[in-house]
Amino acid sequence: MIILEELSAGHEPEESNTKSLQLALKRYCLALTQSPWEAEDLAQDTWVKALGYMKTSEQINQTNHPNPEALLLRIARNTWIDIMRRRATLSRVLEMDQSRTEDAAAYGSFEIEAAFQALREHLSPLQQAVFLLRDVFGHSGIEAAEILDTTDGAVKAALHRARQALPAVRHELLQADGPSLPQDTELQIELSHLAAAYEQGQIAELIELVLADERQEVVMAVSSQSFQSGQGFQSGGFNSIGWNYAEPGMRMVA
Repeated sequence: MIILEELSAGHEPEESNTKSLQLALKRYCLALTQSPWEAEDLAQDTWVKALGYMKTSEQINQTNHPNPEALLLRIARNTWIDIMRRRATLSRVLEMDQSRTEDAAAYGSFEIEAAFQALREHLSPLQQAVFLLRDVFGHSGIEAAEILDTTDGAVKAALHRARQALPAVRHELLQADGPSLPQDTELQIELSHLAAAYEQGQIAELIELVLADERQEVVMAVSSQSFQSGQGFQSGGFNSIGWNYAEPGMRMVA
């Protein structure tokens, strides 16, 4: 039985076969990325996708894949191509140093983290989310409004403000040393998660991470207002900070 099929079915494959596949995959990922750290991440992502592929194939009664190694390498290659395309897109939009994007080893996750750090410093969470959805991922205003559960007008306003702030973001990224590394360990972890979600194309998770700060600010503002006056909530929402609590999910209205 093919190794990936055994894994997806919950069986334990032969150890020698598993090691052989893992070694071939890691060598290939290292050749693609030219970075041991990125190769490790790519190999893990590839393995997970391969298992998902096998499970899907079983569900629709497809025949077994005859060459698991070829399947792994093809998935790794396509995954890396997608990552590099997303990096190039963000670099182009932010006008980062294009010469570095030509070298996969030089332009890695650190640059993506630096980009998100600069965005955080100059754009509000909502502006970041709208900028990513509209200018990076290419969603329409209506689609962005649906994803963010807000109005088309609010999206247009946030995008206008985000674009006004982009020159400051680009200026910071084009400096010789770029943004300095954050000393806050928690912030470093957040930036790492943002970069990973972006590179893997996990748009829903990325937007959730971007908006996390704004939701925290809303909770703190509501708690403070309620403590001071006991009258922070009105029927249908807490309008002074632009969120609507009439429904279970917090809805951005401005």
